[in-house]
Amino acid sequence: MKKTNAKEDKKAQEAALAAKLAEEKLKAVWRKNVNDQIELPEKLPAYAPTGKLKIDAMKYSDLLGITTHPLFFKKPFPTPNQVPASTPTIPEDPAVKKEDEKKEEPEPTVFAAHSTELDRGTLRALQLALPASKVNTLRFINCALSVPAIETVCKMCASGAISTLQLEWNPLPTEQEAVFAKLISDTKLQHLSLRGNRIGNSLCQGLSDALKTNKTLKSIDLWSNDITDEGLAVLSSMLLDNKTLLSLSVGRNRITENGVSSLLSQIGLIKMSEQELQSYRERERLLAEVQKKPVKGKKPTMEFDIAPLEPTEELDGHMYWARNHTLLHINLSYNLITDTSNLADRILLSRSLSRVVLIGNPLTEATLTSLSLLSETHSDVAEKLILLPPARVVPTVCEESTASDVAECVSVQA
Repeated sequence: MKKTNAKEDKKAQEAALAAKLAEEKLKAVWRKNVNDQIELPEKLPAYAPTGKLKIDAMKYSDLLGITTHPLFFKKPFPTPNQVPASTPTIPEDPAVKKEDEKKEEPEPTVFAAHSTELDRGTLRALQLALPASKVNTLRFINCALSVPAIETVCKMCASGAISTLQLEWNPLPTEQEAVFAKLISDTKLQHLSLRGNRIGNSLCQGLSDALKTNKTLKSIDLWSNDITDEGLAVLSSMLLDNKTLLSLSVGRNRITENGVSSLLSQIGLIKMSEQELQSYRERERLLAEVQKKPVKGKKPTMEFDIAPLEPTEELDGHMYWARNHTLLHINLSYNLITDTSNLADRILLSRSLSRVVLIGNPLTEATLTSLSLLSETHSDVAEKLILLPPARVVPTVCEESTASDVAECVSVQA
């Protein structure tokens, strides 16, 4: 009887040990939700980062007590057993081998995650490893990041070390979209891409408010976000206050010439109507009276209902509203624009606008004809309107030509 119990106890212990080993082996393999139940510690043991992103991220993963994400592992080189038998073996030169051992692979400046999920522990390890690394660009494409995850990304970009962020194809419910605006207001990014996040018109006011006070962002890409004329009109209002944005991309949305008019009304010089000029002169007179020195012994008065004067310029005897003169590039490709009659005037009256991309729009024959005539009268304006994709330039070698001639000998294919 005792022998039977001893055997059963031994089997139970072996089963428990096997289960424990299986659990530890399973924990060593990252998979979805593997780190969700782990409570991340606020304080970590002291660690001196190496400056190598993946090594540091793996170490921080260990310190956080989480399973390391595969993105942090370096891709191994083929071992001798993995090399096909048919591959010829070449004797190694000891001098070359020694020289190669001294060379170190340069640290990347880009961290990219494509079509893979990232849990909060993994993002926390990445956040801890980034400051000591050389990374200045983050790419999260189709990663299904949640609101807390995007807030962690905001913290990664807050110091200014990260200049470029691509957070693309990551749609959120409408009530959670406000977190995208934090990527502008709470960071020091220079370039931001929010392609394919389906933000629609609902977030345009939040993005506009954030851009009005932003002083660092140079380009924003809102390609394929279901934005209509209404949304573009709201978004464009930020151009009156923003003086740093150089490039705005709203390609592949649902914008027509009405939306383009709203956008262009915030750029360059806008001629005042007679009524606007009279109203401006009246406000100018009232403000001049308010700013007069008060009589001695009397309190100064201030008319708070008088709106401050907007920037204006006088040109050829006419008064103009002085709008945005910073924006250089606008991408309006693959929208629903049929008419561009007001584009030429806007470009002429803008000191900055140098490129407007209209590729893939259903422009009418009349519009194309007027643009053709424009190229004859204002070639500089026509050059700024991009209507067709760039030609593919393929270098070819000409017979009996020198090296310098070869560089000039190219064939252009559509």
